[in-house]
Amino acid sequence: MSVKRTQKTMRKESKRTTLTIVLITSFLTSFSLSSLNIAIPIIGEEFHGSAASLNWILIAFTLCTLALAIPFGKLARIRGKHGILNVGILAFMVANVSAVFAPSLDFLIALRILQGIGCAMIFATNTPILIDAYRDDGRGRVLGFQAACVYAGMSVGPIVGGFLTHGLGWRSIFACTAAISVVSFVLSVFRLPKQGRPSEKIREGIGFGSILLFVVTILLVMYGLTTITRTIASYIILGCGFVCAGFFARHEMRAKNPILDIELLRSNTAFTLSNIAALCNYAAMGAVSYLLSIYLQTVRGYPSDITGLILICQPVLQIALSIVSGSLSDRFLPCRLASIGMGLCAASLCLCGFVNIDSPIAYIVFALVVAGVGYGFFASPNTNAIMSSVSADYYSMASSVLSTMRSSGHVIGMAIITIIMNLMFAATPIAEVPPEQIVRCMRAAFCALAVLCVIGVLLSLKRKS
Repeated sequence: MSVKRTQKTMRKESKRTTLTIVLITSFLTSFSLSSLNIAIPIIGEEFHGSAASLNWILIAFTLCTLALAIPFGKLARIRGKHGILNVGILAFMVANVSAVFAPSLDFLIALRILQGIGCAMIFATNTPILIDAYRDDGRGRVLGFQAACVYAGMSVGPIVGGFLTHGLGWRSIFACTAAISVVSFVLSVFRLPKQGRPSEKIREGIGFGSILLFVVTILLVMYGLTTITRTIASYIILGCGFVCAGFFARHEMRAKNPILDIELLRSNTAFTLSNIAALCNYAAMGAVSYLLSIYLQTVRGYPSDITGLILICQPVLQIALSIVSGSLSDRFLPCRLASIGMGLCAASLCLCGFVNIDSPIAYIVFALVVAGVGYGFFASPNTNAIMSSVSADYYSMASSVLSTMRSSGHVIGMAIITIIMNLMFAATPIAEVPPEQIVRCMRAAFCALAVLCVIGVLLSLKRKS
């Protein structure tokens, strides 16, 4: 009995260690994405950087995670997830430590590229490792905890980043992130349970042609979207990206070792529709706080601190309800919960579409509450639905695809807003645009995003599991 009890205790400790590492890395990756936004002007002053060059601090990180998550998911499937996770945390840690001493803007951007590479490795492995540990014991519950940490990182990033930048300088953001990443690296290397070698049937070679085509496609499409309407070159780059996407799909269907199993996308309806639903949801909802922040500060005249207090009700609900919905997805069909959540997201966008110049703040808060509840009930169950729809051999690929959909969704949502703003404002600075025109633009954007979210709801309802 004592031996069995000891083994059971060791398994529990192993699970807790795995959960701790995954929660830390999930928080850190989202925190690193959002915490630096508020420090961009300060960095620009120190390095005398132009607006275009400063944007690359954010773009370089995003493009790397987008372009490399799926290739690293393929590599993790072949070589093993734990090794890729350890290298990813190490790269992330080294990038943050080095950024504390960055001597120039170019060097900082290079480190953000390294940071993005590390994050791509983490995205490809931390969720599969978590599911392996909790495969038969509350998978939805721990996915809820993970989603809560992601939302927490995104939510507190600007707040903590602002305090650190104001009190200790922008380099302190990287110092704090580096300190926490050291802890996660030590835990991952010395405490994370060792993984067995992948089975011989999945230890195929790496399709470097597939990787090259995929990376080029993602870089062209996402760069074209992030710079859309600036110059004619953006449209040319975007068009080239779509052409490359066609070549990539054709190549993958014929490749011996594809990095993205096109046949799985064609045959596994639940997997494909869940990922498209994620793309639509993140594209539609990722811009809510951005638009309402402009509205509250520019149209209503609220200072940034009051604006933050109003907007924070959405992420607080997302964090709390992600844990609840994750546990519920172990008891009920996760796709049904995700569909309900996405329906609430669509409803919140419709509510925002009726905002006018003098809408009561209570109405804005109510719309944010609906958005927070909807978002909270979508993310964890949808992740559970995606991971439940594939076998264990495909966990890394499934996690990588979901990560790509999430990041792509944010880029697409901002591209939609950029197009609408350029059509309505042209080159007029936002501070000089009349409030009535800002409201019209915002309502048009919310309507467009609501349509996208409704499409996601319809696709989500087609899932059978």
